[in-house]
Amino acid sequence: MSLPKVHIGNVPNIIKNCPHCGVANPRLTMVWQSGSAKSARMDGKPPEYWMCFVCSTCAGILTAKGTPGVMNQSAYLAKVFPSLWLPSEHIPERTANYLTQANRTLSSPDASVIMSAASIDSILKDQGLKKGSLYERINKAVDQGIITKSMSEWAHRVRLDANSPRHADETDPHMTADEASRAFNFAQALAEIIYVLPSKMPPKPAPKPTA
Repeated sequence: MSLPKVHIGNVPNIIKNCPHCGVANPRLTMVWQSGSAKSARMDGKPPEYWMCFVCSTCAGILTAKGTPGVMNQSAYLAKVFPSLWLPSEHIPERTANYLTQANRTLSSPDASVIMSAASIDSILKDQGLKKGSLYERINKAVDQGIITKSMSEWAHRVRLDANSPRHADETDPHMTADEASRAFNFAQALAEIIYVLPSKMPPKPAPKPTA
């Protein structure tokens, strides 16, 4: 996913949740930055400007790298570690909203899994499958060739996982962090296949004129 075009010093303003503890609107304090002098790299590439920020809640570190060659805070953001997830512009707004919530609540697995299931439901409804339950929509998506049989098994697993916290299952009511990550990874992969990959398809070459 593409990063927003912001100067590296403004990174704290675009972080909606700490990538380590998940707290919303984290207070990120800059604790280190590269020197401003341009120093030659051993590999011959342009120097890069780095900044490190610490979360006031969990003390987790977030590192940002600027565009090569600009050795001050006016460098544009090139990469963030841990990686910053943002929905592709090709994903419809409703689905992107569910995916964003699923990602931002990964530290609250119950909520995250429910949002991942909502993302899958939103994608299938956007494909014209609006009648019946999510169970029926998943099966119809296989019948219509929208998803494969193996993908439907993943979708059903997320659906069932989401049902546990939604219905306050007495025997297994809560999701784990691993289950939340698995659900989100599948939901975003499905969005990638349905919306993002088709947008990257090169145009068909013009037919050659016949002699």
